[in-house]
Amino acid sequence: MLLPVVVLLIMANKKFPPKTNNSYWHVIGVLIALIFQRPAIMNVAGDAPNLFLALFKGIWYTLFDGFVLSSGNETLDDLMTRGA
Repeated sequence: MLLPVVVLLIMANKKFPPKTNNSYWHVIGVLIALIFQRPAIMNVAGDAPNLFLALFKGIWYTLFDGFVLSSGNETLDDLMTRGA
């Protein structure tokens, strides 16, 4: 779980440009989600004919549609919901 911190420190030390950092963070975020949050990704994807398409659909929805929380607590929902 320390992989993002280690990568951040290496990139900061080597003075990578911001656009490169942003691209790497998206890839690292997707990889961590695939490793540790596979059931949540499958839940977002809904019905899909096979595992690959379900994971792709879940990652796609998460990256481009954002996350929406409906907890009943308006303050928490506003804090946790992005882009919707």
